[in-house]
Amino acid sequence: MAVTDIDQVFTDEAIRVNTTVNSSVAETGEFNAQTVVVYNDLDKDVAIQLQGSIDNGTNWLDIGSPFTVTTVTKDYDTVTDYFPCYRVTAKCATAPTTGDLSVWILKAGATT
Repeated sequence: MAVTDIDQVFTDEAIRVNTTVNSSVAETGEFNAQTVVVYNDLDKDVAIQLQGSIDNGTNWLDIGSPFTVTTVTKDYDTVTDYFPCYRVTAKCATAPTTGDLSVWILKAGATT
């Protein structure tokens, strides 16, 4: 059985701008990031970009390509790259007026 952990990096975030918004940071510890889960309850589509850092969040690198989660839907993306820290950026082309965004990073470790 795999050992798992979950970090919520956006918690009911009421985004009201059309600029990039950074999430809180998830530290991996002994885990690898596996899946980014997005619940978009905003009234606009949102572009999600996973980022990783090797220096405790001083410098961020994009991991993979951004993916769009349409309004009032849920989606996920799987990652395989290891970084000590992860965060997510969110950006809407048009500023949302209602709703919120929640994002989790699911992590898994070696089987026990």
